[in-house]
Amino acid sequence: MDEKGKIKFINDSFERTTGYKIDGLIDKDFMDIIVPESYTYAAEIFKRQLAGEDGGVFELSFYNKRGQIRVLEIREKLIWEGNRVVEIHGIGRDITDRKQAEKEINETNQLLIERTIELSQSEERWRTLFETSMDVVYISTVDGRYLDINLAGEELFGYTREELFELDIGKDLYKDPKEREKFQKVIKKDGFVKNYEITFMKKDGIIINALLTATVRKDSVGNIIGHHGIIRDITERKRAEQALRKAKEELEVKVEERTLELRESNKELQLEVLERKRAEEELQDSEAKLNEAQQIAHIGSWSLDYTADAIYQWSDEVYRIFNQTPETFTPTVNQVFELVHSEDREVLSNVMGEAIENCSKELSYEYRILALDGSIRHVLSTSNIVYDKKGIPLRVLGVTQDITERKLAEEALRESEVKLNEAQQVAHIGSWDINYRTDFIYHWSDEMYRIYNQTPETFIPTLENVVEKIHPDDREDFINSRVENFKNQQEKYSLEHRIINPDGSIRYLVSIGNLVYEKDGAPLKISGVTQDITVRKRMEEELIEAQKMKAVGTLAGGIAHDFNNILATVMGYASYLKEKYKDDEQIYNGLNAIEKSTIRASELTEQILAYSRKGRLEIKPFNLNSVIKNVYEIIVISFKKTIDVVLDIDEDLKNIKGDMSQLNQVVLNLVINAKEAMGGAGTLRIETFSKVIGDEDEAAELKVVQGSYSCMKFTDTGHGMDKDVLARIFEPYFSTKSDRTSTGLGMSVVFGIVKGHNGFIGVNSEVDRGTEITIYLPTTEHLKDVKKEDDFDALGGSETILLIDDEISVLKMSERILKDAGYKVFAKSSGREGFEEYEKAPAQVDLVILDVVMPDMAGDEILEKLLKLDPDVKVLLISGYSDKDQHNDLLEMGAADFIGKPFVVNKLLAKIREVLAL
Repeated sequence: MDEKGKIKFINDSFERTTGYKIDGLIDKDFMDIIVPESYTYAAEIFKRQLAGEDGGVFELSFYNKRGQIRVLEIREKLIWEGNRVVEIHGIGRDITDRKQAEKEINETNQLLIERTIELSQSEERWRTLFETSMDVVYISTVDGRYLDINLAGEELFGYTREELFELDIGKDLYKDPKEREKFQKVIKKDGFVKNYEITFMKKDGIIINALLTATVRKDSVGNIIGHHGIIRDITERKRAEQALRKAKEELEVKVEERTLELRESNKELQLEVLERKRAEEELQDSEAKLNEAQQIAHIGSWSLDYTADAIYQWSDEVYRIFNQTPETFTPTVNQVFELVHSEDREVLSNVMGEAIENCSKELSYEYRILALDGSIRHVLSTSNIVYDKKGIPLRVLGVTQDITERKLAEEALRESEVKLNEAQQVAHIGSWDINYRTDFIYHWSDEMYRIYNQTPETFIPTLENVVEKIHPDDREDFINSRVENFKNQQEKYSLEHRIINPDGSIRYLVSIGNLVYEKDGAPLKISGVTQDITVRKRMEEELIEAQKMKAVGTLAGGIAHDFNNILATVMGYASYLKEKYKDDEQIYNGLNAIEKSTIRASELTEQILAYSRKGRLEIKPFNLNSVIKNVYEIIVISFKKTIDVVLDIDEDLKNIKGDMSQLNQVVLNLVINAKEAMGGAGTLRIETFSKVIGDEDEAAELKVVQGSYSCMKFTDTGHGMDKDVLARIFEPYFSTKSDRTSTGLGMSVVFGIVKGHNGFIGVNSEVDRGTEITIYLPTTEHLKDVKKEDDFDALGGSETILLIDDEISVLKMSERILKDAGYKVFAKSSGREGFEEYEKAPAQVDLVILDVVMPDMAGDEILEKLLKLDPDVKVLLISGYSDKDQHNDLLEMGAADFIGKPFVVNKLLAKIREVLAL
């Protein structure tokens, strides 16, 4: 070239290299054939040469005739004339092919570097699978030395990994070294073995059976240098096969079924082995498949370099679990720890620290994390800690599973169990399950423990223990009932039975069972429920008792009504004639005897009415202590000195509301019964106390309603009662005395009076151990007793009285008495006639004496008509029997007062004067 860069000469080689003709390049600018990217470099070389430096060998890229780039290696020399360059001479060599080869070599080297990194990562992942495999994975030499073996090998053979590396496999591990020789021949011939059965001997001498799947390892020239394979422990399976072979003839069907299951299991095992082999052969594709599997199972894998405190592997599924992405989150130990729920960080740190301190290899722990969207997720991490020979932790390999849905399901299940337990507790219903073949109780709910008054710590619910708690009289029915039902192909059975609690109390239960079958129709289990029906049973017993007493009471009340009408005539005439013949001692004494007998008969009638709870009650507030003290004065006088009477009085006892005379009778009857039971010697203890019963179970046990009570308790040391007598003590006319001195109404009267006061009676008694009777009477807020009114003197008068009574004998007797007392009397034997008589001249009648119960017109109907005719009419009610509520209703309607039949003359006359004075 000249000094301006014009080409002056080229040789044939340059023409062949560039494709240009010589004529076409002469006088052409050298820069026109250089690629633009080389302009700057060529100018820089030229400047250096102008500066006197040697340009050396350099490379320039040219375009050839076809527009392709060729690379020339050039050495130039400048020709000077004085201080001016006149020509540039150069020699060039085409190195295009060499440069392309160098490029390909560089690219190949880069690819090799990248591939090396990928293989390293794959090796690490393979190592994770290797270490965490449940089967033994190993690499060995041809002569029987382990080069590498995973942790499962330590667990299977009982040797440490270091010890295994020192062992001769054939001599030290094979039960029979000849098996090793046979194995060597097979694998050398075929290049691999699959499910090859071998018998090993562990370090402790225990023989184990295993399946071996292995392939040979070869060197670069094809020589076998060792094996790598998988060992699976099939000892338990072999034992199962041996047990199956020894099974009895009747189990042949099940043996066949089990054999089929084992065949299926073997197929699965073969498939699993094939999958493992395929995984080894296709290790390059394992990462994608592993990632897909992790995504399906919500399980991610990770690796932690413990020495550097750095996470060097964090799978895609872990990102998804933590709701993060590789673009937005770089997993470091500190950043991951920040995602852990604040309440779980310290626990998680302590768990990891304790594991490393104790050199634990495996670790599993649950904790919560805060996802990117703010939600809380539950995860389970399982890790394997790798230590060096000195016990220093090197790395942690682990997996993390999202268990949020499982935790939510567990929480929902716990809530459901709590609600079921609460529902069972409210309804007093417990649930249970029994294995039909073995009678093993594998489910026994909390309410069942409460029903049996037991706790899981003190009671194991076996069928034997349950039967032991059942009342002896019910055990046979309990055992046989379900057997008989199910023999008769009844899927359900229901049985009422009693149990005896640890405190000796008896509870009534109803158990309902349902037989559940297997798919083949064989009975599997009995599922059932048991309900505590003690309260209901006791209420039923009370209802039956009340209905029985009501029926007897109705009969007693009817008898008392008719008897009182008869007594009214006898007593009235006797007291009337006594006044007439008081100077004739013989007649007077006879009439007096008649009157006393009538009074005794009247008292007997009052007892019948008290039993039926339809007698006349004078209700007022008073204190039970006054009743006890009154009776105590009688006891002191009448009881023998050999009977010791002990009083235990609660001075703060609350008042009750009732009829004091009737409760006096209750106390006297109980005291007399106690005296006779002790036969003349013993101790009678009388107590008063207050009791508030608020618990439902206690109320049911005592057979009372919940509330506040003042109580009397009578405890004697007499002969007591057996169960049969105890069951009948409140029956009318029932007596244990054989001398016919008892009417058999004493305890019946007590029962009637107490029930009439809305009270309750509890009786406990055993033969030769005495009797205890407790009476519960509702308290009242009234604090003071009502004083008795003074008795009126028997007086006569001149007023006009209308007497209405359907009993002719009573009517005539009353008419005669009233006339003799100075009264003007209109006597009518029916309600209709009586009202018609009053209707004639209401103003002339000062008092109407009205029988409450009459056949043609009831007392309330007559009273209503009288009051409508004359609102100021004075009416004295009289009756041998009537419901006290009816009396109260008539008094509220406007009646002035009430007197019952029979009555002595002076009481009737006194009551008349009392009403007329109103």
